Amino acid sequence: MDTNPSIQYIKGVGPGRSRLFERKGVTDLVSLVHFFPVRYEDRRRIIGIGSVRYGRKEVVVGEVYRASIKKARGRSIFEVIIRDDTGYLALVWFHFEYAYMVKRFRSGSRILAYGDIGSFGNMPRMIHPDIEEFDRTGDDTLSFGRIVPVYPALEGMSQRIVRKIMKVALDTHVGTLSEYLPEAVRRLYTLPGFSESIYGLHFPGDEVSVEALNQQTSPFHRRIKFDEFFFFEMALAIKKRQSRHRDGIVFSPSASGMMDAFEKGLPFSLTDDQRRVVGEISGDLASGYPMNRLLQGDVGSGKTVVALYAAVLAIGNHYQVAFMAPTEILAEQHLRTIGSLTRGMQVRSALLKSDTKPAERKRILGELSDGTLGLIVGTHALLQPEVRFRNCGLIVIDEQHRFGVVQRMELKKKGNNPHMLIMTATPIPRTLSMTAYGDLDISIIRQMPPHRKQVRTLLFYRKAQRQGIYDLLRQEMQKGRQVYVVYPLIEESDAIELLAATKMYEELKREFYGFRVELLHGKVRGEEREQRMADFKEGRISMLVATTVIEVGVDVPNATVMFIEHAERFGLSQLHQLRGRVGRGAEQSLCILYAHSLTAEAHKRLDAMVRTSDGFRIAEMDLEIRGPGEMLGIKQSGMPDFRMASIVRDIDILKTARDAAFDVVNGVVALDRSDKLMLYHHLRGYGSRAVSLIGV
Repeated sequence: MDTNPSIQYIKGVGPGRSRLFERKGVTDLVSLVHFFPVRYEDRRRIIGIGSVRYGRKEVVVGEVYRASIKKARGRSIFEVIIRDDTGYLALVWFHFEYAYMVKRFRSGSRILAYGDIGSFGNMPRMIHPDIEEFDRTGDDTLSFGRIVPVYPALEGMSQRIVRKIMKVALDTHVGTLSEYLPEAVRRLYTLPGFSESIYGLHFPGDEVSVEALNQQTSPFHRRIKFDEFFFFEMALAIKKRQSRHRDGIVFSPSASGMMDAFEKGLPFSLTDDQRRVVGEISGDLASGYPMNRLLQGDVGSGKTVVALYAAVLAIGNHYQVAFMAPTEILAEQHLRTIGSLTRGMQVRSALLKSDTKPAERKRILGELSDGTLGLIVGTHALLQPEVRFRNCGLIVIDEQHRFGVVQRMELKKKGNNPHMLIMTATPIPRTLSMTAYGDLDISIIRQMPPHRKQVRTLLFYRKAQRQGIYDLLRQEMQKGRQVYVVYPLIEESDAIELLAATKMYEELKREFYGFRVELLHGKVRGEEREQRMADFKEGRISMLVATTVIEVGVDVPNATVMFIEHAERFGLSQLHQLRGRVGRGAEQSLCILYAHSLTAEAHKRLDAMVRTSDGFRIAEMDLEIRGPGEMLGIKQSGMPDFRMASIVRDIDILKTARDAAFDVVNGVVALDRSDKLMLYHHLRGYGSRAVSLIGV
């Protein structure tokens, strides 16, 4: 017997209905049983019509008194009056095949009806109720006399048909659904069996409350959510364990006097957070295991100097360092920072770009391959095959979300199992980092350097306020300072009526005649884009009109205003990143948010930007609003598409499942052979090395 038959071969489905299911991604038995109800309705208590309560959902049984088609305000209405010993109730439908409906409701037949009670003159009524002919169903019904599942809408298929198909499928096949969670794990965390959970989610009995089902806190919901988190975390645990099985390069802090010289040469003191993270990284580099660490810190928190500590330690131990950045101008900035902070030290560094001149490129590649060059900064150009190191011991990747996993792995192949430090200025909530980056160790810099002034944030949403904003921008530029103006689109769009950067650029040039105003967006060619950013950095441009291409950019200490149009169209984390482009100099800086369409929800979000500058609090709020895929970008984040679990709502289950997964992989939870074989079946996709880690 096929343990996972195609959806069309399940009794009651067939070719026609299978196409309706397939539109929802349901193609076979396994996906059908995971087609979970979206809510549950309590239809266990049947009451007399005379006892119904307005504004409540009720279940009643009545005899058909009259069925008729009426006209009201130019539209047809089908009305059925039912009655019992206590009163009368009207059942009303709009836009139905009324001839069929009239035949269905024979005078004197008994009807079960469920729906919201409203008023209809002196008579209560239900609009579009769920109904069943009581005489035919008796006590064994799927739609009444029980807690009833309500499924996602399937166009062309009623809820009653979906329930009937699901009941037949489960009764016939539930015994073929294999348990795949080890008994030791189920027992440790008091989880019900898989088949029991699947059946309980579709057709719950009286042992669970409707409230628990609708809040997704029932034992059955907990089991399925646990499964989704557990196997994803298993993959991360295996990945982390695999890296721990490799021999890592050991960097000795006392190998040379470079570390002392580096710290003494710094023109500032490290914050407590920076010192703590330096200690965490130093511990990794001396551990004998390859470092795989994610360094999070808000824009301007001082991640680069921390990374430079690791780089100097690597060079002091006679290893080379690769430092990859997403843009050429950011790579150039890193090289300048590295040069100024290591001045007078034996740190030979160079920059490799896609347009590096052939003679210079040849020299850089030669010095890299013979070991003369200690540190190379570059963009994607570092991934090219001809880039070869003599002994690369450390890789630093800035703004990791701009690079895919494959690119990171390609760079890692250029060394003999080198240490890896990944940096991001996008604060990532703990819930998200436990899933998207669960195989990495995580360090966080929350503390800002004492010289950084907090950026004041203002919110405007009235047209009358625009001229006042322009006056403020003009005052800043008259003082010799610079301004960013950011728009969400490049061109006019009929679908979304937004002010486009290209259109407003022309208006701003007229408004601010006498100042140099330039436009920057993703369609500007690479060389030209880099030149405009360089001109802005050097102060030759007063106002840069841009799209979010400047979200990850360079330090421009003289830029004091960030003016964001259509702020309601941006995510909170993106707004926070843009705000971080200013406030890098000694002058007080401003972030001006201008909203064109301010809903109550948008006002709440933007008000949060005004009230807090804590990137991690903003990231938590953004995660709640937009979800993980939107925050990180699904392709880059590697986040799974959980059917039921939510990393925001189900954080407690996530933590439990993560602990369980890491305990299984690390041998803390002992598994018998049958449990190991069960996991083997589900982990084969992770390769033979992964399977061997669980001891099969």
